[in-house]
Amino acid sequence: SGASAGNPHAVDAISGGTITSRGVEKMIFVCLSDYKAFIDKQLAAKAAPAATAVETAEKTDSLTMQ
Repeated sequence: SGASAGNPHAVDAISGGTITSRGVEKMIFVCLSDYKAFIDKQLAAKAAPAATAVETAEKTDSLTMQ
């Protein structure tokens, strides 16, 4: 197995990639940790309209059932 034939960007293996990957992961975590509150707020705002739409649909259903 390994890289598929004809794929110029495929990789068969990375030697010593574990330590590098851990370092990159830590770097990203440290650099983005200052933005965590902002990211959480954006995700919550994105999820809120979906919840509102569900609540609106439930209210509409309850009105039509009366």
